[in-house]
Amino acid sequence: MPKPPRRSISGQQLQPQSQSVAAPGSAAPGEPVNPFSRAVNPRLQYPLHFDLLMRDLFARGLVPEHWQVVAADEVRLDETGMDVEFTLLEVGTERLWRRRVDVQHGKLVGIHES
Repeated sequence: MPKPPRRSISGQQLQPQSQSVAAPGSAAPGEPVNPFSRAVNPRLQYPLHFDLLMRDLFARGLVPEHWQVVAADEVRLDETGMDVEFTLLEVGTERLWRRRVDVQHGKLVGIHES
């Protein structure tokens, strides 16, 4: 016999929450872009790297709002730091741009095309 739905103290039915569980040794999965997606918001998953990337775009004279991050992948993780590769899409075009943000000991080492 199936279990009845769970209810809160106020009597409202509780909705089950899907929780992503990271594999042992991997980074925490982060916040999903929306409840029906497994994609993660790169700004929340890699906040330091994302902030450094946006600052770099601004320093180059580009408007960060004209670029959409379509993917962010951890490409290096060790005891000194982490590198994240971002794939950016220029809004309104089909132009893709890949940028790798290298961070060691919490400080920016460099941002370059990959």
